[in-house]
Amino acid sequence: MNPNQNASTPAAWFAIGIWAVLSLGWIASDKMVPDGDEQGHIGAAELFLSDLGSSNPLGFMHRLWWEQMGEYPQAFTAGVGLWWWLMDGGQPGRASVRGICLLSLVIAAIAVGRITRRYTTNDTRDFAQATSTVLVLCIPLANGVTRHFMPEGALLAAVAVTLLMAHRFVEHPTLWRGIHLGVFIGLGLLTKQTFILMVALPLGWLLTRLRTQHLLSLGTVFLAAALVAGPWLAHNSTDQLTYGLSSWSGHGDANLFEHLAYYPITTLSLGLGPFLAIAGIVALVQLLRAHDKRVLILGATWLLGGIILLTLVPKKYPRLMTPLLPAAIIWISVAI
Repeated sequence: MNPNQNASTPAAWFAIGIWAVLSLGWIASDKMVPDGDEQGHIGAAELFLSDLGSSNPLGFMHRLWWEQMGEYPQAFTAGVGLWWWLMDGGQPGRASVRGICLLSLVIAAIAVGRITRRYTTNDTRDFAQATSTVLVLCIPLANGVTRHFMPEGALLAAVAVTLLMAHRFVEHPTLWRGIHLGVFIGLGLLTKQTFILMVALPLGWLLTRLRTQHLLSLGTVFLAAALVAGPWLAHNSTDQLTYGLSSWSGHGDANLFEHLAYYPITTLSLGLGPFLAIAGIVALVQLLRAHDKRVLILGATWLLGGIILLTLVPKKYPRLMTPLLPAAIIWISVAI
């Protein structure tokens, strides 16, 4: 069976449906007041809502592809503003509005499932895909982040889909697949700057599998990414450089060991939780003995590589590592 042509299995869709009902019920009953960061994202989304509500689509596009509205690019808040407008405005805390954030985890789960099946045999692909999809929906930190208006939820989907598009492109390099990959790279760059830290190593490893005669096709990828993200990045390069330098400056009085241990400990506790953390470690040990090391390398570059790159940044927040966690799910599903 061709892994590129298979949709999610019925069991996976059933699990997604159950998860969606429970999650929507959760946010419908949750009346927690958003914190400062979340309020800022809601405020930015409201400006996009205002553009669409006043029939000013050019203003919407100007904010998205040109204007600096804060420290981050605007793909996430533009998407929320568009959805908010489609839901006819109202309070952002409504489940019908806030529920758009849940879509990120669903997209990531489907994408990770389709990546997983590429690393299993024909007779186990459907099972591995369904297992992976369900387990992604069970990641504790991902569930927490996607119940709030935070860009790390959208980044979770952007990273997973980008790596899925990279697999498709490497398997069969074509013009359209190159454009698809480039577009998602561009959207990821417009979601948050840390996107590049999440995909740099696994994407680089995947692209090294391209045959020499297909290397020129990478130009399509870079061109599509530049067309999507280039205008905003070029126009706001000075402000982004200032933001980047401030992020790399020291924060707090943590010692070297605390900096090095922060993300590994947080991954095992807050990120994956005890059950998935133990399963991930067992899976890692099993995969170390396997003859085919491809899935081991994918997870190492995605999860461990991402942790190393994030560790180099003095600012540390648990939510930043959310897009890295699905790599452990791929290990678990393939090992099973």
